[in-house]
Amino acid sequence: MIKYLEFADAFEQRFVRQARDEDRTFEETFDLGWELLSMHPKSELKKIDDKYVAQYYRG
Repeated sequence: MIKYLEFADAFEQRFVRQARDEDRTFEETFDLGWELLSMHPKSELKKIDDKYVAQYYRG
């Protein structure tokens, strides 16, 4: 349960609250998304195709 709360906080702070002057590229946003998703165990990423998890997961 703690991991889900940590993910929620990190997602909101780092992904959603992008600063007005932050000029993040699509690639940077994609990488950040995978960095955040990698806070979860692979086994929890059930709705993501296995080939993408194998390619981008950072666990």
